[in-house]
Amino acid sequence: MDEMRQWRDEVVRRIAGTGPSRILEIGVGSGLLLAKLVDRVETYWGTDLSPTAISLLEAHIQQQDLGDRVKLRSQPAHIVDGLPTGYFDTVVINSVVQYFPNGAYLRQVIEQVLGLLAPGGRLFIGDVRRASTLRAFHAAIPSGRAKDGPTGTSGLAAAVERAVLLERELVIDPEFFTSLAAEPDSPIGGIDIRLKQGALHNELTRHRYEVVLHKAPEAAETFHDLPELRWGRDITGFEELDSRLSQHAGPFRLVGIPNTRLVGEVAAATALAKGDSLARVKAILAKVPDSAADPQELQDWGRRNGHGVHTTWSRVSADTFDAVLSPAAVNGPVLSLNGVYLPPTPSKPWQGSVNDPAAGRRKGELAVSLRRYIGERLPDYMVPSSVVVMDRLPLPQNGKLDRKALPEPDMAPRASSREPRSERERTLCELFAEVLGIEHARIDDSFFDLGGNSLLAIRLASRVRAVFEVELPVRLFFEAPTVAELASKQDHEAGLGVLLPLRRTGSRPPLFCIHPAGGLAWPYARLVGMLNADQPLYGLQARGVLRPDLAPLTTRAMAEDYVEQIRSVQPEGPYRLLGWSWGGRIAHEVSGLLRELGQDVSLLALLDAYPSVAVDALPGEAEFISYILYEVGLDQSVLGDEPLTFARLREVLGRSSSPLAQLLTESGSPRTDFDESLLLAIYGIYRNEAAIGTEPPVARHDGDLLFFTAGREAEAASLADRWSPYVEGRVQNYEIDCAHLEMMGPEPLSEIAAVVDKYLGALPPASGLRS
Repeated sequence: MDEMRQWRDEVVRRIAGTGPSRILEIGVGSGLLLAKLVDRVETYWGTDLSPTAISLLEAHIQQQDLGDRVKLRSQPAHIVDGLPTGYFDTVVINSVVQYFPNGAYLRQVIEQVLGLLAPGGRLFIGDVRRASTLRAFHAAIPSGRAKDGPTGTSGLAAAVERAVLLERELVIDPEFFTSLAAEPDSPIGGIDIRLKQGALHNELTRHRYEVVLHKAPEAAETFHDLPELRWGRDITGFEELDSRLSQHAGPFRLVGIPNTRLVGEVAAATALAKGDSLARVKAILAKVPDSAADPQELQDWGRRNGHGVHTTWSRVSADTFDAVLSPAAVNGPVLSLNGVYLPPTPSKPWQGSVNDPAAGRRKGELAVSLRRYIGERLPDYMVPSSVVVMDRLPLPQNGKLDRKALPEPDMAPRASSREPRSERERTLCELFAEVLGIEHARIDDSFFDLGGNSLLAIRLASRVRAVFEVELPVRLFFEAPTVAELASKQDHEAGLGVLLPLRRTGSRPPLFCIHPAGGLAWPYARLVGMLNADQPLYGLQARGVLRPDLAPLTTRAMAEDYVEQIRSVQPEGPYRLLGWSWGGRIAHEVSGLLRELGQDVSLLALLDAYPSVAVDALPGEAEFISYILYEVGLDQSVLGDEPLTFARLREVLGRSSSPLAQLLTESGSPRTDFDESLLLAIYGIYRNEAAIGTEPPVARHDGDLLFFTAGREAEAASLADRWSPYVEGRVQNYEIDCAHLEMMGPEPLSEIAAVVDKYLGALPPASGLRS
C-alpha cells in the first residue's frame, strides 16, 4: 500500500507541477488521481471503459458536492464523442496504455486527444512500459526465485524467451513518441520523456517512464543541442557535479549513467541467455557496480543543491540513463522541457518501437492447440513433448538453420508435481496454461516458476474472476502461487466478494439477502439448511470489505451497486429480496431502484429493520465487538469480565467454530492468528454505514411487505406500522420471540425461514436466470 501511495503521489506531483486548470483523465478508474487534483483545477472530466467504475465514482462526487466541477462519462479511450474540442489544457492517460491492443490504437488515441487540447496544452501519458527492457523484466523474477538444481538454466532461459514472445501487454520504446512528433504536419510541438521518480525499486520505477506531448505552439525551453559529458570519463560521481555546473553557463547533458534499477536485471538476462550457471546469474542480479547511480538520488541531490535535474533513458544502452542538468532549478510551473530525451540516429519508425500483444495471445493459443491437434491424429510416441513458438528461425548468411541458436524447450521434469484432484484444480491448471501460453500446468507448479510475473498475475486474476465469478486480489497469487495453494484460499476470498453465492443450485428464482451493518452476509448461511433444497440463495456484501476505498457514501449508491450485482445473476424480474437490520433499509432501496428500471419485486421481507435511523455519534469499539459476536453466533459471555477489545475478540474468534469466524481466520478451521486487517475493514464498514445513517425512503414499495419483529425489543409493538407510509400494499407482521441481535440464531431464524419459504413456494417463477 505504501508503494502504491508513493506511486500516486509522484504522478500527482508531476501533473500538478504544470499548473493545470482544465483536466481530462482517460481511464479515471476509482478516481485515485482525481481525488488529489480536483481541488487544484477549474474543471475535471473523466472517462472510463467500465460503467461500474463511473457509477461508483459518481456517488463519491455527489457526496463531496463536486458535481459542478467534475463530469464523468463511460466510453472507450478512442471515443471522444461529447468531449469539447480545443478545450483542455491537460489530458491524462495514466497506467492505461499497457492495456491497449496495439500501437496503431495508441496512435489513434493520441491523434484524437490532441484535438481536444487547447493550443499549447499537454498530454500526459504515465506508466509506459519500455520494450527494450522487456527481456530483463521477464528474467528478473524467475531467476531470483529459482532454486539450484541439476537441470541448469536451460529451462529457465526457455521460460524467459517464451514470456517475451507471448507478452500480452503493450510495451513501447520512446522512439514511438519521437517518431510521431517528427512526422510532417504533426500537431506535436514538444516532447518530454522522463524516468519514473521514486526511491523504491519495483516494476513501477524500473521499467516504466512518463511522456508529455505538447501541442503546438512549442514552448521555448528545449534541450536538443546541449554539451555532453560522459559518466565514468568526464564525471565519476556526484561530488564533481557542483564544480562542473559552475563551469557551465547553461545546462548540459550527462550521458551513459549506469542505472542501479536495471544494471543487475539486464546483465542477468544476458548471462541467462548465454547459458551461465544459476548461481552466477543470481550473483549478477544482486550485484550493483560502484559506478552505478540511482536516478532518484540524482534528483534528490539536485533539489538539495538548487540545481535542475531531469532524468531520461539513454541512447548508450538499456541499463543506463541520461540526465539534463542546469545550474539553477526552474521556479514555478514548467510547461515544456522539450528534448530531454534524444532518440538514436537513425530512429526507427513507430511500428518498430512497439510489440503486438494480440500476436502474443495467438502464439500462446497456437502452442496449446497444435499439440492437442497432433495428439488427436498421431500415436502418443509421435506427439512432441513440447512446442516452442518463435517469431523467425535463426538463419545465418549461408541460409542454413543454426540449431545452436534455437531456444531449448522447457523439458525440466516435474515428477513431484501432481495432477489436478478436483474440477476446480483442473480449471485452475487450464487457466495457468492459458495465461502463460504453455501446454499444461500441474497443481504444484508455481505460477512464477512457469514464467509468470505480476502483470500476468493481473490477467490471471481477471480470468479467474470471469470463470469462477469471484474477485481474487492479485496479492493472493503471490501468497499462493501454485494451483493447490490457490484452490485452498479461493473459498476465503470468494466469501468476501460483493456477491456471495450461498447456494447456486435449484430451479426456483433466487432469494437475495442484503447484509446488516457489519457488511457481511454470512449470517444468512444458516438459511441454506432451512429453506427448500430447490431454493438458490445469494448474499450481498459491502464492497468495502476487500476495497475500503470503494465503500459507498450514500444508501442509494450502495443500492445501485447491489442492483447491478443482482441482475448479473437474474437479468429480469420478478425479484425476491430479504434484509435484516440495516440491510432491511437497503433492501427497500433496492426494491425502489428495480421498479425504476421497470422490474417487479414479488417478495420484500424485512427482519426487524427501521425505515430511518438518526445517528448522534459513531459507534465505538465496544459496541462493534458486541455486534460481531452476535453475528458469528456467540454470546458476549464468552469474553468473561475482561474489557471489550480487538485483541480479546481476535482471541475468541480464533477459537470459534462459527462459519463466519472460520472465514475471518482465512483457514476454514479455527486458528489463533486471526486476520486483524479484515476485522478492521469490517469495523470501518460498520462506522461508515453508521455515518451514512438511513434517511426515510423516497419511493414506496408497490407490493406487500413481509415483516418480522423482534418481540423482546422495546419498540416491537409499533415498528411494523412505521413502514406503512413506504408500502402501497399490506404490512404482514410476524412477531418472533427474540431480541434484535438474536434473529440470526438457529431457533428464531428457523421460525422466520418457515414463513419465508411458504411465500417463496407460492410465488410464480421468474425468467432470465443465469447459472
